[in-house]
Amino acid sequence: MFRKIRADVKMPFLESEYDPYITIYANEDICISRDDSARIELGISLRFEMVKVIMWYSQMNSEVKKQEKEWFLKTHYCELKLHSSLQHSGLFSESQTIKLNNENELSMMIYNHGSETKYIKKHQAIAEIMLLEHKTHLITSLAKI
Repeated sequence: MFRKIRADVKMPFLESEYDPYITIYANEDICISRDDSARIELGISLRFEMVKVIMWYSQMNSEVKKQEKEWFLKTHYCELKLHSSLQHSGLFSESQTIKLNNENELSMMIYNHGSETKYIKKHQAIAEIMLLEHKTHLITSLAKI
């Protein structure tokens, strides 16, 4: 589901079979002063070819598979947010909606609203990403009626 952009990245993975999210790790040591912010490049991007593995696989003709792929792209997205272990430390980041066909490096803006400088070590859990389904495509379908 992910593609390495930087060689020394710790690849994201599902820490427990019951977790609703995949953990993403810091690509480098990070220092954020109090009342400051930092844009963090995560060293990975989505890789839709791997997301297709999540979809059911069937022996249908190529036109149906193309429609399946389009349907999956229209009805699913990823949400990226600050890892829960950092949320109570004074750090804040708005959750991001990421389209599945986005191939850019994932990044996030982290704000430090705490009273002291915060440090995040390389390979420490920094973010959570979830694959979610939505029904927004129905709005445009209804508008055509």
